[in-house]
Amino acid sequence: MSQKDNPKRVLPKLKLRFKEASVNGTRPPWRNFPAPIYVAYTKDEIPCPFLLLLGNTQLEVISKRVTNLNLMKLDVMKSRAAINFVTSMTSVKQDDVNTDFVMKTFIDASIIWYSKLFIDSDNGKIKLDHKKIYGDNKHIKLHKKIVEIRHGAIAHQTGRFDLALAFVALNPDAEQKEIIEFYYNYISYGSMELEELKTFEDMLNILIESIDQKIYGAEDRLLKDLTDKIGIEKLYELSFKVGDESDISGSISIETNYAFDNYETYNRFHGEEDLLPGRQS
Repeated sequence: MSQKDNPKRVLPKLKLRFKEASVNGTRPPWRNFPAPIYVAYTKDEIPCPFLLLLGNTQLEVISKRVTNLNLMKLDVMKSRAAINFVTSMTSVKQDDVNTDFVMKTFIDASIIWYSKLFIDSDNGKIKLDHKKIYGDNKHIKLHKKIVEIRHGAIAHQTGRFDLALAFVALNPDAEQKEIIEFYYNYISYGSMELEELKTFEDMLNILIESIDQKIYGAEDRLLKDLTDKIGIEKLYELSFKVGDESDISGSISIETNYAFDNYETYNRFHGEEDLLPGRQS
């Protein structure tokens, strides 16, 4: 994807690298903050002032859609990782009951993560429409099967897809007739063949691209709302500046090594050259 494909896409404006940090603060949202944060640095290793869009009602409201979409993308990435694992295991023939259980567990997990994105939920969560995402009838057909498996076999356990067969073994010695063992076989009618798993992988890749487009649109709206409703001067006033720990009434501890960067994203939209602050491509 390129900037031409997303004419409204203006971020990121600079290549940045990020370091993990933790805050020991006394003011919201830093008091007893449960997760690490990240501090952005320019290529010249200058730390960027930043805001956590949490702990301020107005900031949380206008950022809710973009955070929800990112959580949705995380679910799809987990689902794709699980299916990638299963297909890699399937390519190596292993007649092992434990391996079959592991693969079934990964498939069930993938189905749960995937299906929740298309099911009504509360708290303002976003529900996707598969008909607007998949244009191939093969994808739509498999989508319906996956959601049906989720409803019937995993979530509600109606017994429609999974079957346990019970057997009784008798002593082969006719002189001593007796029951000597019970044993079982499990059949999963809701399982998927390798070709379906590969199709599912394709669907997950398409889904990630679709959610990315929604994230870009939500970020564009967030950028406008932050500028129009909060104002750039107020954003700088509210921001935390590394080195000025009075802003959080506490202390910040920053890791030495960089955790990740945005170079790939930057190059995708802007090419190799950095943009000057304030300049749009």
